[in-house]
Amino acid sequence: MKRTLSLRLATSVLFSFLATAFAAAQPESVRDLRDSVAPALVRIETSGGLEMVEGVPAIQISTGVFLTHDGFLVASQAAFAHSPDAILVTTFDGTRLLARYVAVDEARNLALLKVEPPEGKTFQTLPIAPKEKSRPGSTVLAFGRVLHPQNLSVTSGIVSAVRRIHSLAIQTDAFVSPDNYGGPLVNLDAEALAIITPLSPVAHGALAGSEIYDSGVGFAIPIQDIYAQLDEWKTRSFRRAPALGIVFDNPNPALAGTKIFRVQEKSLAEQSGLRTQDRILSANGVALSRGEDLQAVLARAHEGDRLELSVQRGKETLQIQILLQKPDVPSEPKVEER
Repeated sequence: MKRTLSLRLATSVLFSFLATAFAAAQPESVRDLRDSVAPALVRIETSGGLEMVEGVPAIQISTGVFLTHDGFLVASQAAFAHSPDAILVTTFDGTRLLARYVAVDEARNLALLKVEPPEGKTFQTLPIAPKEKSRPGSTVLAFGRVLHPQNLSVTSGIVSAVRRIHSLAIQTDAFVSPDNYGGPLVNLDAEALAIITPLSPVAHGALAGSEIYDSGVGFAIPIQDIYAQLDEWKTRSFRRAPALGIVFDNPNPALAGTKIFRVQEKSLAEQSGLRTQDRILSANGVALSRGEDLQAVLARAHEGDRLELSVQRGKETLQIQILLQKPDVPSEPKVEER
């Protein structure tokens, strides 16, 4: 008994010592990280537009992160839900520049902006973290440039989970709020993991999920996914793909299989030839076992894309292509029997 108490006491003292040493070392390292991150972040101010959005005051000051040296930057779409008339950014050295709104990514709730660099200058970007560094439990810092043009706000936490919000986002317990929407989630090597934005698993819209800010449940879009689509994003907005109009055998997608329980009238599913009792085997080459697997594929698709489904109907396997457009626009489904 005495030995157990002594061991517990020694362990407690050791952990206390390590925690104290870590806390003492943190301020200097956080300052170094802040200085490394600061040149890639801008303060975004908007003017004009709506005063209220979805019953709450419009976000008029937010954060952006340079993606390219020539001035393309990413921000949270929450900052532009009020359709502002003008966008002004302030860089880390106090330079103020007009920005042009280029495109939106509705599913990821992000906006792409463009500013023109002053003559002879380029903008600094952040190094990108390999995906393996986004493991749950990894320490992260969330930065924003809202409270003061030349100073960054910072909160700390861990990566709580990955593949959240239909597999689009990283979840963190670092406090996120309008103070750092559009800012980066950074690891201790000053590498960018993701861009912070409000998201909701059950609602759509630029401000969906913002009601849970500073709760310890925050979301951010992996920056590697942003760069993967950047060239195309420069040319067009990514609108959310319309719903197919099918109901599976359980209203909870996490519990549902992929057998269709009901097909809604005048829906994309009905137009494409899907029927009750069809079982969807794969979508765009991804094998499906649950309803939420199809949700994840659709979340990465955009309006105007084609969805390729492999469907089991009785003893037959059918290949069905659906053009993801509003169902009141005629589509031309292609069905091939195997």
